[in-house]
Amino acid sequence: LYLRQIPLQFPESGAISVPPGLIPVSVAEKPATAYACGSMSASIQLSRGRAVFEFALPPELADVEVHTLNLVLRADSSDSISKLELYDWGSAGWQMLPAPRLGTTEISDPQPYLSPNGRVRVRLSVDQTTDWGACYAAALGLEGER
Repeated sequence: LYLRQIPLQFPESGAISVPPGLIPVSVAEKPATAYACGSMSASIQLSRGRAVFEFALPPELADVEVHTLNLVLRADSSDSISKLELYDWGSAGWQMLPAPRLGTTEISDPQPYLSPNGRVRVRLSVDQTTDWGACYAAALGLEGER
């Protein structure tokens, strides 16, 4: 089995749609008790505490006017999320998303959450009753235009 990264190609003008999972992500912060899990590159086993996922838009998208971000959060159990926040680069603070949940959350005003170099930070907080917690994974997609 060979794995090979295929470069992404985007239109020179017009609508741009990047499905969740194609934007690179890493776990930027995690509690000492959390560890990597699952087959996704940025998935984390978490029962209590906070983890930060950081997405890096490809340089080929630097000139895209982003209209919508689509945040997908998955877990291998149905345990609930205590809090889901996006980092606001202008105010240098975290903004809580209403009704945090697993699945897709559409962010229709994404500009405050995109850094000048195309980064998006998402903070997940959980406080579960089980010791083993759940394996969480995050993905980000976008809609925009050139």
